[in-house]
Amino acid sequence: MRNPDAYLTSIGSFLRKFSLDELPELYSVLKGDISFVGPRPALYNQDDLIELRTGKGIHKLIPGITGWAQVNGRARLNFPGGAPVKYAVLVTGVN
Repeated sequence: MRNPDAYLTSIGSFLRKFSLDELPELYSVLKGDISFVGPRPALYNQDDLIELRTGKGIHKLIPGITGWAQVNGRARLNFPGGAPVKYAVLVTGVN
């Protein structure tokens, strides 16, 4: 896209500037549909991640607006066994 600002409306710009575009997620948290921090949904083509999460019971947890790795500084985390496995152990207690 050569000029993304050409597609941004004044209302959209206002919503993004003041982070008001996040209000639907906050409403979903208040309703109990999602949590602030929880597993982020896997993409349809991440079969290995979906299998791992299912095996560890993570699929039973309420999804979150943000994930554990984002809250704990994803770039600073160094797990030899892989972050998804350690995440499963931390969240579910299943090893």
